[in-house]
Amino acid sequence: MKKIFKVYLIIKSIIKAINNNPDLVKRVIYEVRYSGLRITIDKIRKKFNSAIPHNSTKENIELNDIRKYFLLDEEKIPKLTTEKPIDIIIPVYNGFDYLLPLFNSIKNNTSIPYRLLVCNDKSTDKRVSPFLKSIKESYGINFLLIENNENLGFIKTVNKLVELTDNHFVLLNTDVEVPPYWLERLMYPIFTMENIASTTPFTNAGTICSFPKYLKDNKMLLDLDVNQIDSYFRTVNFENTYIEIPTAVGFCMGVNKKLVKKIGMFDEIYGKGYCEENDWSQRAIVAGYKNIHVTNLFVFHKHGGSFPSLEKQKLQERNYNILIERYINYPNDVNLLIERNELSNLRKMLEARITLSKDKENFLNGYYRHINIYYIGYLSSTIGVGRASRGYIHLLEEMGFNVIKFDLNDHSWKNQVINNLLSNPPLFIINHYNAPETLFIEKEFFEICKYFSCVIGIWAWESDNPILAFRKASKNLHSVWGISNYMMKALKDVQCHKGVLQHIVDETEVESKTIQRDLKKIREEYEFIAGYIFDLNSYYFRKNPEGVIKCFKEAFKDKDDACLILKISGINNNIKDYNKILDIIGNDSRIKVFTSFWENAEINYFYEIIDVYLALFRSEGFGLTIAEAMVSHTPVICTNYSGVQDYIGNSILKVDFSMIQIPDNWGPYEKGWLWADPNISEATNYLLKLYYDTNLRKKYGREGYLTVKNVLSYKNTEKKLLSLLKESLNSTQPN
Repeated sequence: MKKIFKVYLIIKSIIKAINNNPDLVKRVIYEVRYSGLRITIDKIRKKFNSAIPHNSTKENIELNDIRKYFLLDEEKIPKLTTEKPIDIIIPVYNGFDYLLPLFNSIKNNTSIPYRLLVCNDKSTDKRVSPFLKSIKESYGINFLLIENNENLGFIKTVNKLVELTDNHFVLLNTDVEVPPYWLERLMYPIFTMENIASTTPFTNAGTICSFPKYLKDNKMLLDLDVNQIDSYFRTVNFENTYIEIPTAVGFCMGVNKKLVKKIGMFDEIYGKGYCEENDWSQRAIVAGYKNIHVTNLFVFHKHGGSFPSLEKQKLQERNYNILIERYINYPNDVNLLIERNELSNLRKMLEARITLSKDKENFLNGYYRHINIYYIGYLSSTIGVGRASRGYIHLLEEMGFNVIKFDLNDHSWKNQVINNLLSNPPLFIINHYNAPETLFIEKEFFEICKYFSCVIGIWAWESDNPILAFRKASKNLHSVWGISNYMMKALKDVQCHKGVLQHIVDETEVESKTIQRDLKKIREEYEFIAGYIFDLNSYYFRKNPEGVIKCFKEAFKDKDDACLILKISGINNNIKDYNKILDIIGNDSRIKVFTSFWENAEINYFYEIIDVYLALFRSEGFGLTIAEAMVSHTPVICTNYSGVQDYIGNSILKVDFSMIQIPDNWGPYEKGWLWADPNISEATNYLLKLYYDTNLRKKYGREGYLTVKNVLSYKNTEKKLLSLLKESLNSTQPN
């Protein structure tokens, strides 16, 4: 019974593995063909009985996982000096269409001394020989051309050319194209590191060195050319990323001449070719040398330019059996390399960077639909910052962006961002929280975000005085957007691009769908209602509820048909301030206080049932509640100062003020800074005018609505938002 259960578990594991990796079937067939059924079964048994964990199974990517592969800020081309030219060996058999691109890429992109050793292995295509002769004559470089009298095959031709080399050398297939500074990067390990046998770069089609998809013959990513793709590889930190591999891949192979003198070159037992570089690499390992995957170089490989497919298939079958008989550990070494997949994150990082460069190009050309934007903020919050975030998100989605949301109220938000960066990279990352909070997040997080994306901060600030946090936090960003022109003086020292984007307020956001019973009862009971919404976490002295209460009491000291509704948030952390408000209210039953949570519909209904919104603040970064009241056709009385001046125009009753010093430190707002102190008498007179004149209420309600609709609607904000996104993107370093 135990055996049956064990077999069941193995079969279940195999089915699960196949579902997760359809290519596994092809690998099993390959193993059966070349290793035999018995060996393949043993491998499967070992695989599914093994409990050894590998990094590739790790679900969450940590900051250091990416930083290990972190790419350089700029290209780094190693300086390579050599007394003799580096030899470049090119065996040629047909493949006429590949030859001109190959030689042009070598001539145009090789910047250190080299010599070409080219042999035409009796190509059947009659165009090849005259073409090679013309290339030799026209290129004006050190070019040795040999013509075989008979077809020797790939291995013998290579060995023939190797005997002519004077230095470390490169073996190139005819179906490749090389990028600028390729030779320095390919040969750097052999010249500067100990016991390096061979070097192999990344390519689009090179099995264990393939990019972007591992073990695949890939098309060129986004149809870019070799120079464009390699420009990203030139920023790879080679020292942090290179790995040892069991075998070089022969399409482009740097070779240590000193080692060749010891162990020879290709074994001619492999006939005309295939597995010869694997055999040589294994001999090199036995001799104490290493084969290196060069991670800061990408070479284009068409694949299939050297052998017809039928001939290649026969050579594979014969030669692979010879190889694994000689080196019985070779298949396991390759399998272990594949399972570990150590460069998976590097591949993903590079693919993300290249993909984002295309997104950037499309965006700047006006094609921005379906481009990813990460939006990080207090998205579930019911206070102003949450409602403002949701407004921006709604606009971005209406414009066609794919907005991926991360709520700061979810403690795992940062891990979610990191784990999404490689698989679903964004062109923009918008951080809608203030500068001091930015400084609580490790700078490595922003370094990684800035490497991939244009990183933007949206800050609210209720003063024109700067703080040191602005300068420090701005170093983590490409751009800072303030929510009003009032803020810009405070942002004068930020170390990045800056701009202004007011909050979005639109009539569709304030349609109430449910009725709050208590509010409905108040509406039925009182003839005239004033209202004010504020959060005590935004500081009692700044919000000035005391001034609102005093204004109401002064205006309606002898009237019982007027009411003031105060919707207060944040009382748990500000009990003293809340009790102070209750003391000022005293036993005045006309003043109604609400502290419970309100849904958006309840907030919207509040704006609809009040007759005036009374906001006698001392400073506002923007004043979202004022704008929300205006778009609800509700007349507004407010202090004519700070952020509201961007959008109120002459559509509200503006209260004059005098500047006073902040008496104590209120959070980040320092004692001695200046804020406005509204004129309570003027506000009282305005309140009474609205009380007595319903037509005046209608006038200011209509004018306020039209003003906000023109200035802060989605439609009118879209143009400004796009402009700021483009400015922010252009302020980043070129990808």
